[in-house]
Amino acid sequence: MVFVVASAFSALIATLMLLINTDTPESVGLPDIATHSGYVEVDGKGQARTEKTTDKSFGQIFIHSILMNRVVWLVTLTSMSIYIVRYGILSWIPSYLPTKGFSVTWAKWFVGIFELSAVPGVIALGALSDVLNGRRALICLVSALGMLGCLVVYFTTENHVVLIIVLFLLGTLIYTPLSLVGLMVNEAVPNYALGLSTGFMGFFQYIFGETIATALIGILVKAYGWQMGSNVIYLAAIVAIALLIALVFKEKQLRVMEEAANR
Repeated sequence: MVFVVASAFSALIATLMLLINTDTPESVGLPDIATHSGYVEVDGKGQARTEKTTDKSFGQIFIHSILMNRVVWLVTLTSMSIYIVRYGILSWIPSYLPTKGFSVTWAKWFVGIFELSAVPGVIALGALSDVLNGRRALICLVSALGMLGCLVVYFTTENHVVLIIVLFLLGTLIYTPLSLVGLMVNEAVPNYALGLSTGFMGFFQYIFGETIATALIGILVKAYGWQMGSNVIYLAAIVAIALLIALVFKEKQLRVMEEAANR
């Protein structure tokens, strides 16, 4: 019934979205956002993103807009690394917290609390990235640095109150970059490659990120204990930070190109 109820709600929401939403402003007689705002955005290669359709084949779009786009790779690998952290924490809460003295029942509740506690923080930090003129990479970098600090506390402290507080903070610090990378990867490609860029990133998130965070960590914890599992999560966080540093500089470069294109 858990699966049936969740599926029914998902189907209901999807149906409402189909009936209420529209695909583009043009489909209801409005100008596209570039025409409306008069602002030209550039992709990861510094080219204007306004073109919605193209005569290029799927292979050409995939190679030139995705595989040869450095920003797409940086964002995708960042997302994959943070997915390892996300599922490395989320999937193992019911098994890890009992080693710190929590009951199994309470540990299960913290899975939902971890997810829900992130909502207000993600909205606030996402809004802040808009206030900072779309500096998504900068917000993600700050979040990732805070995430790494919280991970150290999470895996070392025995204090229950501190563990709960850190778990709440981790929700926001993990889900903020995971939410913003979806915008970042779309902003790095022409408009006609938006769906492809999202699917490309999603492939790495789940095929590699979630698999490493569940299967690999499970094997390591069983063989060597939680310290080895935490090392994988630490490494993923450090890789994400390194990639985000590169993205911060690339983001700054693209903002300069956009300003030049809009003069």
